[in-house]
Amino acid sequence: YSRSTSDPREMAELAAYQLNNDPGVMLPWRNGEFANPGVALRNIIASIQDHTMDFSYGKSFIMGLLTFVPKVVYPNRPPTLAEFHMEVFYPEMAAEGRNLACFIITGGYYNFGYFGVLASMFFYGIIVASFYRFMLTNKEQGIVLLIYAFTFQILVISAMRTDLLQTIKVSIMAALPLCVVLFMSLYKKRATT
Repeated sequence: YSRSTSDPREMAELAAYQLNNDPGVMLPWRNGEFANPGVALRNIIASIQDHTMDFSYGKSFIMGLLTFVPKVVYPNRPPTLAEFHMEVFYPEMAAEGRNLACFIITGGYYNFGYFGVLASMFFYGIIVASFYRFMLTNKEQGIVLLIYAFTFQILVISAMRTDLLQTIKVSIMAALPLCVVLFMSLYKKRATT
């Protein structure tokens, strides 16, 4: 309920309303932070196999790239894969702003089937490995370790409940302020030498 608005006061009121009417909503087996992405994958696989849905052949990846554009600039931007999943399979919950999330392999499968799963995970592995190597080669710089610490949680732990492009987007959003500090310090260091 609380995700149906961006007004913090209204969010608090909606959350309190939900808790008062259904206190069990906070139980781990009810909201399963890491259980729900499997539901999305199951729904999409079943729908493609029973021919009620077709592969998107890259369309959802393009839609995912468009979500990098802020809603202020592009108010009618396409939904994320998780939002699309909710609109198709759980429209009532989507209207309330609720989300079951989608794992990286969900997007891969929805786009190109099993090949898409392999390709998505391969690409994701390249990103995580490259980022780790960057951290290792620059570990003497404290800010690099801080950037790694901020984004590790997103790239590795939270990635379980976001699709590939949203994982990348949130990682960039987390790292960007620290990257600005890093580049400013490098610029200052070069200017003084």
